[in-house]
Amino acid sequence: MNLGNRIKQLRKKQNLSQTELAELCGWDSPGRVANYENSSREPTINDIIKIAKALKSDPSFLIFGQSINFPISSSTIVFDNFYTIPLIQWQDIALSKDELSDLIAKNEYEMIPMFGMEIKDCYALKVKGDSMVSTLPGNYSFPEGEIIIVNPSESPQNGDFVVALHKETKEPLFKQFIVDAGKKYLKSLNQYYPIIEFEDDIEIVGVVKKYGSFKDIQR
Repeated sequence: MNLGNRIKQLRKKQNLSQTELAELCGWDSPGRVANYENSSREPTINDIIKIAKALKSDPSFLIFGQSINFPISSSTIVFDNFYTIPLIQWQDIALSKDELSDLIAKNEYEMIPMFGMEIKDCYALKVKGDSMVSTLPGNYSFPEGEIIIVNPSESPQNGDFVVALHKETKEPLFKQFIVDAGKKYLKSLNQYYPIIEFEDDIEIVGVVKKYGSFKDIQR
């Protein structure tokens, strides 16, 4: 579900027509609401704030699909820092840049709104399984269903969380990249999963930069 879908869903929940929502936002025409709902036009942050107020919601829910602890206002976020990235399927990390671009152009993916740190060609993935759920308190932990933001252009450093791919089987992996005594490993945060020694048949395809409600990963 994208931003337009969320606007439409909340509008209907409030039993409002597009005309009524436009009036609450101080707009002359319902066409503006229609354009936002069908994603033919991206709303500015100011308009998102107006819509959220009219629908008795909050801007972060409209943008991200979940409420986050971040003060979204016209003074803290500007449209120039607002962009979208695709939420792709795990099997699609094996695709080339051009193949991904074709699928994005065909609207095959949900587009996730982002702000602040723009990374060319980055994409989002939804965590599967419990291998990256930490069994130790205070550590990073990535439960199933959490969204991670991946930069495919960055080279991994020791301790980074990475997305990798078995070259032959095309099996995707989400692990922590570890270098120890000259050897490289892929490690799960869940201690009940084995550590994988990095071999030539594994390729790292991206470094995780943000997670959850798009908090930064700190080295």
